Amino acid sequence: MLRKLGYGTLVATIAFMWGVAIALRPGLPERIPLHFTIDGTPDKWGAPTVGNWFMIPILGSSFALLFLGVALALPAIASRYPSIVNIPRKAEFLALPTEARRRVMGTVGTMLSLISSAMLLMFTHILYATAQVALGECERAPVLITLAPVALILAIVVVGQIRIRQRIAIEAAISRAGIVPE
Repeated sequence: MLRKLGYGTLVATIAFMWGVAIALRPGLPERIPLHFTIDGTPDKWGAPTVGNWFMIPILGSSFALLFLGVALALPAIASRYPSIVNIPRKAEFLALPTEARRRVMGTVGTMLSLISSAMLLMFTHILYATAQVALGECERAPVLITLAPVALILAIVVVGQIRIRQRIAIEAAISRAGIVPE
């Protein structure tokens, strides 16, 4: 269930980002910021061409789909090449039966999907801030708000690490008890 929620959130966030990009484009002026300094000041400007405006959603979607591909491939990787997986409690993870390792990787996949969603929120905010600056509604892109998804990503990583450790412990206990999960 949590895995479906993670993947569903990722798909919804991609759609949201593209919706924002498509909705904002018609109202853009003839010149938009293409790059910002570390403090959010625009330092490169250009026309709102399809390539310039949709580069952020294209990059965000590409990263998200790459993460999704990795998340979906992790169970197979854990089955075939478990030693290359960098995971907490690795020795315990390697001692698990193949199907148990696959279930653990499902938890990792959910974490990756949620991280991707937070990253897409950051990309969406950058897109929105770009439009705000282009329209003269603010002089600089608000940097602190852009960093909020970074804090969310860190929280997902911390909680994800805890959940992964718990999942490995549960799977190890199930294996020791000889229980066959459905």
